[in-house]
Order: sequence, then C-alpha cells, then structure tokens
Amino acid sequence: MIFSMALAAGLSAQSLQLRGTVENGTTGRMQPGAQIRLLLPSANMQSIAQTRSRAGGKFQIMLPDNQGTLVLEASYQGVDYFQTLPPAASQIQMQVFNATGSSRRLRVHEMATVLQPENGDLAVVNEFVIRNRLTPPATWYQPKGIFRFVTPRGIIPDGAQVIGPNGMPIRKNPHPTRQAGIYRIAYPLRPGETRVQISYRIPYAQKQARVPLTALFPVDAMQVYVPPPMHFAAPGFTPAGAADGYQIYQRTAPQGSIIAQVSGTAAIPAAMQQQANANSGSGQAASNQAGTTSESAESPAAAAPASGAPRASFVERHQITLLLGLAILAAAGLGYMLSHPDAQPAGIPGNASLSAAAATGLARPADADLDKLKNELFLLEVRRNTGDIDTQEYERRHAALAARLRQKIQAE
Repeated sequence: MIFSMALAAGLSAQSLQLRGTVENGTTGRMQPGAQIRLLLPSANMQSIAQTRSRAGGKFQIMLPDNQGTLVLEASYQGVDYFQTLPPAASQIQMQVFNATGSSRRLRVHEMATVLQPENGDLAVVNEFVIRNRLTPPATWYQPKGIFRFVTPRGIIPDGAQVIGPNGMPIRKNPHPTRQAGIYRIAYPLRPGETRVQISYRIPYAQKQARVPLTALFPVDAMQVYVPPPMHFAAPGFTPAGAADGYQIYQRTAPQGSIIAQVSGTAAIPAAMQQQANANSGSGQAASNQAGTTSESAESPAAAAPASGAPRASFVERHQITLLLGLAILAAAGLGYMLSHPDAQPAGIPGNASLSAAAATGLARPADADLDKLKNELFLLEVRRNTGDIDTQEYERRHAALAARLRQKIQAE
C-alpha cells in the first residue's frame, strides 16, 4: 500500500507521456478498444497505469521517470501481447491479432522426447513445437486451452512449461479434460513459434517399458533423446547423431500412435549433471536451469535487453539445455516444481506405482514460502538478462537464494 502511494505520488510529480497506436495484424487496420497496461518488472509485474485504445487505435499513457525497464501490455479478445519499452520512448506501436478457436489447421512441426531413468522411474519429457503461420495472421486461442496432449493410462503429468514467440519460459498447469488421460494447456498460440514442454514419470523398476509417442495433432517429425547405453527401438526411427550425452533417434511424417520399446538404465549424462551442479544443486536447477516463471507473470522482459544491441534470447542460448534440464528435474522427482503443487485432479485415477517423491509432489498443499523463493529467483534472472544488475551483485544474491531453497527442500 505504501509502495503504491509512493509510486502514484512519483507519477504525478514527474512523468512522461507515451503516445501509441494499436494495429490489428489480422485485419491490417488500427484497433480501438484494446486494454493497455503499463507493467513494472522490478515490482513483480505490477500494473502502474492503464488505458484503452480509442478511434484509430490511438492511446496515451503516462510513464514514470527513472523506473528502469518497463513493459507495455495490450489485451484483445482475451489474449495479452507484450512489448518492452525502449529507453526514453515517446511513441510506440503495439500489434494484436484476432483470436480463432478452430484448431483444424493446427499442426506440430516437431515433437521431441527425452527419456531418463532414475530411482525406479523413467522420466519422460515431450516438447511440441508449434509454428503458427495462419494466413491472415491470427492467434489460436480458447479460454480453456486449445492445445491438448495425452499421457499413458493412469499417469498424471508432473508439470508443464510453454515458451512463446517472445522466448520466455512460462510455468503452466495442465488441466484434465473429460477424456481420461487427455490434458489441456490454457495458453494462446500467437503468430510465430511456441514450444510446449510436458514432463511425467512412468514405473521403471524392471528397467524396461513401453513408451507411447503420441500427439493429438498431425506431426511433421519426431526426435527421441536416449542416454546410452539404454536400448531404444520404435517403428521407423533411425539414429541421428548425439547431443549433450544423449543419443538421438528420429522419424519424419509419423502417423498414428507409436509405441517405443525402452530397456536398460543410464545415469544423467555428465554434461547435463555438471550444469545442474553449477546451478547450486537440484533446487536451483528447478528455478534457474528450467528458467520458468509463474503463469501470472508472463512478459518478454527476460528475453529482450533494456538497452543497446539486441542479445540472443534465453531459448536461443539454451536450446537443448532447456528440454534436457526439464528431464533432469523430472528424473529427480522435482517435476512438480514446474507447476503449482496442486492436489491430484479430481476424477483422474492415481497410479500406486508412482515414486514417493512424485506422489508427494502431486498431493502436497501449496507452499507459499517455496513459491516466494522461486519467484525471487526468477525475478533475479530477469534482472540479470535485462542488464539491471551487475555480475557481482547477481552472484551474491543468487548464492543466498539458492542456499535458502536447498534448505527448504531438504527440510521437507
């Protein structure tokens, strides 16, 4: 309350006016009626000003002076679009798109699967790469979620993250549908490329399993990452090299459900384990290496620099690491950290063979302290990626937060 009053006083005493327009990328016309909000990343994406676009798509909004990085949000037809403001900006153009609820043309450009055995379970991570190239451009969107995925019978997903066109990983909660084993992700598929990553675990005490490679939408190509010396066999898949200690198998134009035969065991590849250790233990790996933020704080702040020449996005710097890092979390029984630790969804049968760590993660009540620590770690990463904090201060705060998170996990 005190912070808000002080901020409001600062805005009235010293502010700049930003003039802008909102263009509808679907119609090519200026768009009135879009909700505009000014967000402050350093205050956990607090909204500090808002307005609506008027006739001709025009709007005006007051900017605070000397508040660092600012993000502008335009909401239209239930979908939010974000843009980081350049320093000393006085004019800007936002772009929104019409939303379509039809998934008839939705295709998966590539489905990648990572397999990793650990503690009697087989961690499975599926990544679906969706390229929205609708003509004219539009956003695939349904309030309850347009993208759906399936898990093996009786298996509940640990968690999910979505990486939108802006390059920022967002933590999401998979929601069960009326069909057993089918879940949905409430996330708009904006024009460009979106990656949906799902993690779950299946029993692997006998060191062999049948893994379904199934998508609910047409798929152009599939890749599977398997740590040697594990054995992998599936119809139509051929070896395609290696990356970060994993053997890669691939198949183009798969059709229908494919069942892979997996056997043997293998440790997490050294390259990936070293990265996890460098991130100060598995607790910090959950927040830093996976790079997720809560679904209520989506913004391009961590993907776009505050000033100067553009830098590579988080995803461009960590392409395979993001996906394989998610496999490490799932294998370590920490997949629940990628989503809010909700109770088991009603109406979905549990699996008595799930590991104790998995059952604990899925059934435990929400922990406000743990969520707070994860949010603090995320905001620290945002500040590092936007250049709002120097290396020495980042490392000091990072070490302190990582130690607190480790203590919290070990205490539980």
